[in-house]
Amino acid sequence: MAVTITAIKNLTTSATVTDLGNYSFKTGTTDTITIKEEAAKLEWKTTDNIQVTWSDGTNEKRAVNGTLDSAKNTISGLVDVSKYSVGINGQIGIGPVAKPDAVLVSIRLGNIPSERNLKADWIIDFSDKQDGAPGTSIKLNELVEWIQSKSGDTATVSFPPSKEGDKKLEDYSIEFKEFYYNVTQNTFDFNVQSKDGDTIQFGNFTIKKVGFRVTNTPQTVAKKAIEKA
Repeated sequence: MAVTITAIKNLTTSATVTDLGNYSFKTGTTDTITIKEEAAKLEWKTTDNIQVTWSDGTNEKRAVNGTLDSAKNTISGLVDVSKYSVGINGQIGIGPVAKPDAVLVSIRLGNIPSERNLKADWIIDFSDKQDGAPGTSIKLNELVEWIQSKSGDTATVSFPPSKEGDKKLEDYSIEFKEFYYNVTQNTFDFNVQSKDGDTIQFGNFTIKKVGFRVTNTPQTVAKKAIEKA
């Protein structure tokens, strides 16, 4: 689809370009504009903020943050701001009236571009830790009590026994290190682990940081440097 540049404006000085026919987007991009040699020389500074608007035949679009490079005859670094992004975040407490935070779900959903979401995908994060959010945790015993209050079940739940003096399994808190779903790409990462300090004792064996992970995205394993003797 043909792209037509409709305006180029210097947002720092309010100056505009009149000979738009000498300006075109570099093939395959909307972040760099090439300027023909015969174009009138722009007496703009490299620190000026340049805005470009264009039409793709259907929609009018706008990009800002452009930088002029007179030596290369380009305006580069343009950022498309014609699409709005949305973000919602907060915490949801689930549990009985006396213990409303038996399950604390820290949720963030939206398509705001970020270092983690460069392509502005729609993501639902159920273990949000951004901006000081607490993440998601489950207190096992209180969760069971809440489920029973909703189901009407009065049976006693049996947890694996622990050694005398050790923390009981029903008192453990399970934390969600990662629990998100990328709606756009249909990818997910479900990674839970027991809270620091919570261990499970089976006979002579002690298991720390019990957890499991299910994901359909590749993970990078950090390599440790091997010290030479």
